[in-house]
Amino acid sequence: MISTVDELRARRAEVRAAAAANADRGVDACIAAAQSALMGEPRIRLEYLSVVDPATFLPVGEGSSGRALALIAASVAGHRFIDNGEIYLG
Repeated sequence: MISTVDELRARRAEVRAAAAANADRGVDACIAAAQSALMGEPRIRLEYLSVVDPATFLPVGEGSSGRALALIAASVAGHRFIDNGEIYLG
């Protein structure tokens, strides 16, 4: 049986890939792609997903470009996980 941690690792890679693949289309497309990667997973409950400036941790605007951080918090089978990953916008 796949453990909760193994399941989250697999989803984490998928979410990061989806966000990165859409980063050139802007912040909203990046967030939508990451959210879509989690849809249909009944054991995963997304709590928070945001793209922020790595220096200030403030959300970046739609026209932003360059280095950013994707932040996520989610519950998987009752366990809370927090993660971040660097992405490049624009």
